[in-house]
Amino acid sequence: MDKYCPNCGAKILDWFMFCEKCGFKLDHIIEPELPPVEKNYEDKFPESSNFSTPQKNSIETTKSTENEFNNILHKINSDFNPKNVVDKNDLKRRLVEFLRSNYPHEILGEGHNSIGEKMDIVINGIYAIKLKIVKNEGGLIFLVDQILECRRDFNDIAVFLYDIDEISSEKINEYITEYYELDIKVVMKKGFIVKPIVPERETVKILWRED
Repeated sequence: MDKYCPNCGAKILDWFMFCEKCGFKLDHIIEPELPPVEKNYEDKFPESSNFSTPQKNSIETTKSTENEFNNILHKINSDFNPKNVVDKNDLKRRLVEFLRSNYPHEILGEGHNSIGEKMDIVINGIYAIKLKIVKNEGGLIFLVDQILECRRDFNDIAVFLYDIDEISSEKINEYITEYYELDIKVVMKKGFIVKPIVPERETVKILWRED
């Protein structure tokens, strides 16, 4: 290790009795403290650890599928307009038909997270859409907990809000802002709930005839 004069800092050799630069007598040479050597990448993350570096191809694949899901949500937002629905099942049926007609190669289904929470529409097994007809503020609060419970089981999740004017738009926007802060994607449409048309039953008259 190199040694230096404690008086002037000039470099000296082991056998020097005096510093060649300043003449300081070198009875006790104090070796300077060196800054700690920064560990390289292998030292920080040895092969035996569980840490794995994301590969470029996997990152590109993830971004590609995320963009695909965002494109699907954009398509729903721009072209799917269910003005009158009977109930949530009717809304779900119409959205599934819309997705199948526009994305025939995607695999659609239902799904559940690890604790059994149901997701209404699952795309390719990795993206989920939760449908919600907005009837009261409590439903919007509970929806946050549902989404957060499901997030670990899917790559990305979106909520589809169907606004039927039961609560104010300002209040809904407050929750939408909260969803965005939690990185939850949102699509909202306005519409109405209509009663299903039930065909009238025919009245059958039974005539009794006495023999």
